[in-house]
Amino acid sequence: MGGDGGVIAVKRAYCRGAGTADHTGDYGRSRGVDKTVSDREEALQRMTTCALTKLPLPFDQSTSAIVACPYGRLYQKEAAVEALIRRKQEGHDADELGAHIRGLKDLYNVRFHLTDKTKLPSCPVTGQEFNGQLPAILLVPGNPEMPNVVSQRAFKEMGKATLETEYGPFQDEVRLAPPPAELEEIKEALEAKRAKKKDKKDKKKDKKKRKEGASSDNTSLVVAKEKKKIKRDNSTNGASDVVRGRVQDAIKSNDNLSSLFTNKDKKISQQEQAANLFAR
Repeated sequence: MGGDGGVIAVKRAYCRGAGTADHTGDYGRSRGVDKTVSDREEALQRMTTCALTKLPLPFDQSTSAIVACPYGRLYQKEAAVEALIRRKQEGHDADELGAHIRGLKDLYNVRFHLTDKTKLPSCPVTGQEFNGQLPAILLVPGNPEMPNVVSQRAFKEMGKATLETEYGPFQDEVRLAPPPAELEEIKEALEAKRAKKKDKKDKKKDKKKRKEGASSDNTSLVVAKEKKKIKRDNSTNGASDVVRGRVQDAIKSNDNLSSLFTNKDKKISQQEQAANLFAR
């Protein structure tokens, strides 16, 4: 600063009001605030709109009008069912739903508790509204007559036993409308879970096949033994018939042999003569 009251350009920050204009138009400084607002808006959108149609979810309608997938995405049930029908007609799962939704079994009914005044979804335990910032946990399936969405805080504090007493038994928990980072973790966990289940199912199927194969082998062995026995018996009977035939021929051609088996008072047949020979 000079003695004439002037200000050096690089020192102008010391002047009254200096820097105000810079801060007002500084994109870098306002960027963080804008991003926070944007994140909140996106979180609210994920929680209150259909992932397919992008239309507001019908919170004020039937308790079965909203469904969720294993990823925690929320859908208007009618729109999700129509998408499944289109998939079946087209014959592939490369659609807007995604391959992780294999059918209706992967669409879980969502029953929100609504506040008396605003009619917005909220936790039935804490009363806090689900605005996308508050983690929401879906209890699958829960009591059809009761809400099945609670806050993560209520889920941890109450525990499964208490929640089941109040809202009905459930076999799974799904984090609704998760942020992108958490969604990736959910996808990996679901893939690992299904792979493990498939591996267990394949092992059970292989075990059943081996058991059936062993049973079939035993049956084949028994049948083979019976065939061998029958063949042996037939061979023995055939040999006996040959011997009997030769004896009968010998009796016919030899008078001495014939006299041995002939009763002077009673004549016997050649067959009886052969039988007598074997009896002796």
